[in-house]
Amino acid sequence: IGHQQIVGDVELSKELLFDPTYWFIMAALPSMLGLCIPILNLILMKVSIMLNDFENYRTESEYRTHLIIKVFSFRFVSQFGTVYYYAFISTGTKQAIENGVIRMGTSVMVYTTVAHW
Repeated sequence: IGHQQIVGDVELSKELLFDPTYWFIMAALPSMLGLCIPILNLILMKVSIMLNDFENYRTESEYRTHLIIKVFSFRFVSQFGTVYYYAFISTGTKQAIENGVIRMGTSVMVYTTVAHW
């Protein structure tokens, strides 16, 4: 605690920058995920409403409160699940950490740009 360590250095080479597979993994896949997030949010909103209707609350305020909790939970998991995966689960070797840092940065960039179109 209190010590700062470098997690991993990412070395980009000329060959890597001209490799189309690298750009597909780093840009195309997160962009497709970013485009799927609004569709997933729509589906999860419908599921939240169906679950809420099934539960039969006594008052309208209870209904809305529990609907907000369900929608927030579903959206949190669907939007930030990959970021937590790359940050905490996808660790181990030095190469996995380096790739996780790059992918996490790309995912955050996609969530702040592509996912809001």
